[in-house]
Amino acid sequence: MIYKIYIPKSYVHNKIGYATNFNHVRNELKKLTKGWTEYDGQGVWFNDEGKEFNEPVKVFEIVIDDENDKCYIFTPELQETLRYFKSCLNQECMFYTVNNEGRYV
Repeated sequence: MIYKIYIPKSYVHNKIGYATNFNHVRNELKKLTKGWTEYDGQGVWFNDEGKEFNEPVKVFEIVIDDENDKCYIFTPELQETLRYFKSCLNQECMFYTVNNEGRYV
Protein backbone atom coordinates (compact mmCIF):
# COMPACT_ATOMS: atom_id res chain seq x y z
CA MET A 1 0.00 0.00 0.00
CA ILE A 2 1.14 3.54 -0.70
CA TYR A 3 0.37 6.21 1.88
CA LYS A 4 0.93 9.94 1.29
CA ILE A 5 0.52 12.67 3.87
CA TYR A 6 0.31 16.28 2.69
CA ILE A 7 1.37 18.83 5.32
CA PRO A 8 1.07 22.56 4.51
CA LYS A 9 4.40 24.36 4.84
CA SER A 10 2.73 27.69 5.58
CA TYR A 11 -0.11 28.90 7.72
CA VAL A 12 -3.48 29.27 6.04
CA HIS A 13 -3.41 31.76 3.15
CA ASN A 14 0.27 32.52 3.89
CA LYS A 15 -0.79 35.24 6.35
CA ILE A 16 1.37 34.37 9.34
CA GLY A 17 4.54 32.55 8.40
CA TYR A 18 6.08 29.19 7.68
CA ALA A 19 5.99 25.90 9.51
CA THR A 20 9.52 24.61 9.15
CA ASN A 21 9.62 21.91 11.82
CA PHE A 22 8.27 18.58 10.64
CA ASN A 23 10.02 16.59 13.36
CA HIS A 24 6.71 15.78 15.06
CA VAL A 25 5.50 13.96 11.94
CA ARG A 26 8.91 12.32 11.44
CA ASN A 27 8.94 11.07 15.03
CA GLU A 28 5.49 9.54 14.64
CA LEU A 29 6.48 7.87 11.37
CA LYS A 30 9.62 6.41 12.99
CA LYS A 31 7.37 4.55 15.43
CA LEU A 32 5.32 3.04 12.61
CA THR A 33 7.60 2.30 9.68
CA LYS A 34 11.22 1.74 8.73
CA GLY A 35 11.40 4.60 6.24
CA TRP A 36 9.68 7.01 3.90
CA THR A 37 10.33 9.54 1.16
CA GLU A 38 9.59 13.21 1.74
CA TYR A 39 9.51 15.94 -0.84
CA ASP A 40 8.18 19.44 -1.45
CA GLY A 41 5.08 20.04 -3.52
CA GLN A 42 2.61 22.76 -4.43
CA GLY A 43 -1.03 22.37 -3.42
CA VAL A 44 -3.77 24.11 -5.41
CA TRP A 45 -7.38 24.32 -4.31
CA PHE A 46 -10.48 26.40 -5.05
CA ASN A 47 -13.02 27.79 -2.61
CA ASP A 48 -16.79 27.74 -3.21
CA GLU A 49 -16.56 31.02 -5.16
CA GLY A 50 -13.91 29.58 -7.49
CA LYS A 51 -11.00 31.59 -6.07
CA GLU A 52 -7.69 29.75 -6.51
CA PHE A 53 -5.36 29.20 -3.57
CA ASN A 54 -1.78 27.90 -3.82
CA GLU A 55 0.24 26.67 -0.90
CA PRO A 56 3.54 24.86 -0.55
CA VAL A 57 3.28 21.42 1.05
CA LYS A 58 5.63 18.75 2.39
CA VAL A 59 4.65 15.27 1.19
CA PHE A 60 5.53 12.18 3.21
CA GLU A 61 5.23 9.00 1.11
CA ILE A 62 5.28 5.59 2.77
CA VAL A 63 5.15 2.21 1.00
CA ILE A 64 4.13 -0.76 3.14
CA ASP A 65 3.71 -4.41 2.29
CA ASP A 66 0.68 -5.04 4.52
CA GLU A 67 1.03 -8.80 4.19
CA ASN A 68 4.49 -8.77 5.77
CA ASP A 69 4.56 -5.57 7.83
CA LYS A 70 2.63 -5.48 11.06
CA CYS A 71 2.45 -1.70 11.27
CA TYR A 72 -0.63 0.24 10.38
CA ILE A 73 0.23 3.79 9.44
CA PHE A 74 -2.93 5.65 10.32
CA THR A 75 -3.07 4.79 13.98
CA PRO A 76 -4.83 7.03 16.50
CA GLU A 77 -1.44 8.56 17.33
CA LEU A 78 -0.80 9.68 13.77
CA GLN A 79 -4.40 10.86 13.38
CA GLU A 80 -3.83 12.98 16.48
CA THR A 81 -0.61 14.36 14.95
CA LEU A 82 -2.53 15.37 11.82
CA ARG A 83 -5.21 17.04 13.99
CA TYR A 84 -2.41 18.89 15.81
CA PHE A 85 -1.01 20.24 12.54
CA LYS A 86 -4.51 21.11 11.38
CA SER A 87 -4.96 23.24 14.50
CA CYS A 88 -1.47 24.78 14.55
CA LEU A 89 -1.55 25.69 10.87
CA ASN A 90 -5.13 26.98 11.04
CA GLN A 91 -6.30 24.58 8.32
CA GLU A 92 -9.87 23.42 7.72
CA CYS A 93 -8.59 19.88 7.11
CA MET A 94 -5.50 17.76 6.51
CA PHE A 95 -5.31 15.67 3.34
CA TYR A 96 -3.75 12.23 2.94
CA THR A 97 -4.12 9.34 0.50
CA VAL A 98 -4.11 5.56 0.76
CA ASN A 99 -3.40 3.95 -2.62
CA ASN A 100 -4.28 7.29 -4.27
CA GLU A 101 -7.69 7.42 -2.53
CA GLY A 102 -8.03 10.84 -0.92
CA ARG A 103 -9.03 11.17 2.73
CA TYR A 104 -9.34 14.06 5.18
CA VAL A 105 -8.79 14.60 8.89
